[in-house]
Amino acid sequence: MFSTEVIKQIQEDKTIGAGNFLEILATMPIDINATALQIDQAIPLYVGQQTSFSVRHLQHCATQIASKYCALGVHEGDLVGLYLQDDLSYFLHYLALTRLGAIAVAINNKLAPEITLAFCKMNKVNVVISSEDNYTALRELDCDFVHLMTDKQLMALCSEPVPAMKQYHPDDVVLLAHTSGTTGVPKAVMFSHEGFFFGVRSQLHKQKGERVLSALPHSHSSAISVLMSSLLRGAKVHVLSDKRACAIAQSMREYRHDLVVAFPKTYVDLCRETLNPEDFESVGYWIATGDANHEPHIRKLIALGHHYVNGQRQEGSIFIDNLGSSEFGFAMFRNIHSLTQNKFNRCIGRPFEWVEAAILGANGEQLPAGEIGQLGVKSNTVTAGYWNNPDLTEQAKLAGYWLTGDLAYFDEQGLFYHVDRTTDPIHTELGTIYSCLTEELILTHFRDIFECSIYGAPTKKAGVSEAHICIELISEAELVIPDKLLQKINQVLELNEIPPLSALTFQSAHAHTGVTGKKLKRRLRQLMEVA
Repeated sequence: MFSTEVIKQIQEDKTIGAGNFLEILATMPIDINATALQIDQAIPLYVGQQTSFSVRHLQHCATQIASKYCALGVHEGDLVGLYLQDDLSYFLHYLALTRLGAIAVAINNKLAPEITLAFCKMNKVNVVISSEDNYTALRELDCDFVHLMTDKQLMALCSEPVPAMKQYHPDDVVLLAHTSGTTGVPKAVMFSHEGFFFGVRSQLHKQKGERVLSALPHSHSSAISVLMSSLLRGAKVHVLSDKRACAIAQSMREYRHDLVVAFPKTYVDLCRETLNPEDFESVGYWIATGDANHEPHIRKLIALGHHYVNGQRQEGSIFIDNLGSSEFGFAMFRNIHSLTQNKFNRCIGRPFEWVEAAILGANGEQLPAGEIGQLGVKSNTVTAGYWNNPDLTEQAKLAGYWLTGDLAYFDEQGLFYHVDRTTDPIHTELGTIYSCLTEELILTHFRDIFECSIYGAPTKKAGVSEAHICIELISEAELVIPDKLLQKINQVLELNEIPPLSALTFQSAHAHTGVTGKKLKRRLRQLMEVA
């Protein structure tokens, strides 16, 4: 770990940002040859069988790849699509492209090829570097508008001299990420040199963990953010491409990580397994980013490991539940859980100190405590907008706030609670069901239910839906009769003044999911419409 003096020096450097952080880090009084990053799977195309990297190694890799981009004719401001294997390649290409002042367009490798091409065409991405598997799939489609090349073909080009590092301005775009695409072709989200780095800079001296395990999707902005933060703190970060529960447990045994960072879906898959406490004895902190996590899963994880309070060892770990989305360069809300401190019932905690949050009515009026409305935020970390789409950018704003796409409320103590996505409430004859809030209630009352999703099904009456639920049981669950379980669930809902559900089916949580592993309620609704 770096000294507080070095971290303070980094935080006070006004020139450092997401586009040049590695170059400036290398000028700090640190050992740039010390191991800073490790990976679980070698990427031979770039570094042979090497799995450990220092700051100097990362600089060398970035310059090497940048020299190939120079040979390809990539210049400052050019968009380059990255459609690679889910490994450190995304980060290395990001470093290389920002070295040149070009803009990396990071595309999740699970996004369907036809959607990927539609996304690139819509955003005028004319160069795409892909893995060989993705290249084959793309070539089978109409891709004449784009210069398509495999990463292997790129690295076979003759190197050309790399120009001096770009001098970044705060608003310079360094990355285009994309939304999850749950409603069709994803939107391209802009991240700037300053905005993408603002949360990292603000939290750098507060971050926990000396031995970090990152199990985030490599193409996601959060994965880059975690690597920036870890490298700038001097924490040793281990990056997983294999995100299965067994791979996480093996890495914990071998490297004794004290901080784990992942999406909620990864934690759900981890909690699906029987976990050996000895494997996780070293863990002190879990960080989730994205959607709010479920109480039963959090409780299972915080029972593992240990942490320290005022130098005294405390049993159990701490789960830091960060609410964010594709449009934010850093999480917006934080809720902290431990064996002695927690707030559940879809509580997302309070906004970070640099975030202004409000609950808004349909016309942009601010709603009082206890009233459900649209969640809006203002922050330097909010995206500047959607690339090449000012109209869509304006539609995402209301009364000066960026709309997160969530429905929420806050209480008298200033704590915020997430109840649903704006697309997912179900308007039944007996009232509105907020699906996320109701799912949480069910999971806390029925131990045999591991995961569930509530969604709307059409009726003959316009504007009125039925509420259906699909359920995955725990592996040890005894024989369950669907009708009887539905009856018990509706009894709990009635006690909580929630309208009843109309139908129940058993379904794996892995079915009908999107690129981030989330259950797609839109797809479930569509299946009911054609049934």
